[in-house]
Amino acid sequence: MTIEQLVCSPCRIVGEVASLMRARAIAKNLSLQVEFVGPIPKLFHTDPTRLRQILINLLGNSVKFTHTGGVRLVVRMMDSIESSNPHIAFDVIDTGVGMTPQHALRSSSLLASRHLHEPGDSAARDSV
Repeated sequence: MTIEQLVCSPCRIVGEVASLMRARAIAKNLSLQVEFVGPIPKLFHTDPTRLRQILINLLGNSVKFTHTGGVRLVVRMMDSIESSNPHIAFDVIDTGVGMTPQHALRSSSLLASRHLHEPGDSAARDSV
């Protein structure tokens, strides 16, 4: 699997995903809010296709398993915007039933396993 490193706008990607997912939320009578906490860079290096796919999956699952209330996407810097290698966090918060600790551990285990042990790829990858 090739991961691209392109210059793109995190705010634009979030806006596109929120626009797409808002229709699903409205259909279920849920709110969908996006919150930017602190300064967010106008541009950053990432794989925009994979980031978009991840956000759609996370928000889609939140909307799917939330029956009342709403879903919120919080975008924030994990470190200083002036850092040599800044990281952005995307937190999805909802009023759904959530996952048991066992399900959360299993999900993160499967994700880590998939990213670290791809066939033909022995290199470890950094998080977005």
